[in-house]
Amino acid sequence: AYNNAAHSIPNTTATELIFNTENVDSDGKFASNRFTPTIAGKYLIHASIVIENIDDGEGIRISLRKNGSQITGPYPQIEAFSGKTDGVVYVQVSQIITLDSDDYVSAFGYHNEGASQNSLASINKFIGFRLTGVTS
Repeated sequence: AYNNAAHSIPNTTATELIFNTENVDSDGKFASNRFTPTIAGKYLIHASIVIENIDDGEGIRISLRKNGSQITGPYPQIEAFSGKTDGVVYVQVSQIITLDSDDYVSAFGYHNEGASQNSLASINKFIGFRLTGVTS
């Protein structure tokens, strides 16, 4: 899934990212910016965000949340900082997550630019799929 329009993200506020267009959703597992597996198992979840106008020393962050709570793990959130004035910053996060049939996963973006900033249209992505044959 991706967002086909710019999404305004407030300064220093973790904001659930909007993904309003689906490329593939064969089982109807993605709706309202959230992935709900409907089948228990291990899933690979990936999300990315791009924001421009980030100044030197300021940055953006992306994180995954399961049922609204920050996911713990080796890299539950990723952040990157700009090295110039009005830089374009890209971050992505991927994680294997164990989900029950009624769990949901969503992605949150954050920045500290000083004012609300728009993520770039059609570049933010969300991907989720079940890993078969994985037992541990």
